[in-house]
Amino acid sequence: MFKKEAAWIAARIAAIDAANVGTIVNIGSSSHQFRTERQPWVDAELFAPLRKRSVPVVHVDLKAEEGVDLIADILSDDGFATVKALRPRTVLLCNILEHVHEPDRMTRRAFDLVEPGGRLIVSVPRSYPHHRDPFDTMYRPTPQEVAALIPEATLTEGEILPTEYHWHDIWRNPQKLQRKRALWLFIRYKVSMAVLAKRA
Repeated sequence: MFKKEAAWIAARIAAIDAANVGTIVNIGSSSHQFRTERQPWVDAELFAPLRKRSVPVVHVDLKAEEGVDLIADILSDDGFATVKALRPRTVLLCNILEHVHEPDRMTRRAFDLVEPGGRLIVSVPRSYPHHRDPFDTMYRPTPQEVAALIPEATLTEGEILPTEYHWHDIWRNPQKLQRKRALWLFIRYKVSMAVLAKRA
């Protein structure tokens, strides 16, 4: 997740009163170390302000790592039921859809977790090189194409967010210099941001 991406999501949540934000479920959260050390802006921009507001956040991932509150696969019936029992009003599905073979099914499952009147916040690369985690399908939709996956959802906000260039990666870590990303020194990475609201 890019810093601008985290800030974009944080700003949308900050505009909602805490009771309406409800419990936040962060699908594919990765570890505490990832959120605070590898990408420290994720915690600083997004989750630290939520802690100050006492907004409950449940970090959900497939892997048992420090900082993962719930190990669950929402594509399985058992995993979905376990997460659904949390009754989240806000679900985050960030940088996941390019790493699954059925993005439509994943988006549907995530949206179905949301309580009536809540929202699903999605981020997915729009302009970004191939990256394995463990694979990349090169799914690069617009916000409108994400919204079209859930016809009954209302796209309350959608934006293609310009973020960084490959040289930002190199500046943070010179070992990340990659010949295959040379073109991306001059082409800005972009992320599709979408807020999909569920009718109350």
